[in-house]
Amino acid sequence: MLIEILSFLTLWLLNPKVWLIIGIVIVSLELIDGSFIFFLPIGLASIITFFCLAYFNVYEVLQRIYPSFWQ
Repeated sequence: MLIEILSFLTLWLLNPKVWLIIGIVIVSLELIDGSFIFFLPIGLASIITFFCLAYFNVYEVLQRIYPSFWQ
């Protein structure tokens, strides 16, 4: 049970598209709120995480881990 939960979280947290969507949503909330205190730093951090994951090509790493894990 725990391994299933961890593999599910790993699959989503290492997906760069998820971080881009989170970043866009949070920066959009900042445009509505306008305080620049809470939403903007979190949104920018999500977008930076997207660029880091996309740069290091996490999909290639996942293809090596998951086939050995599922066997």
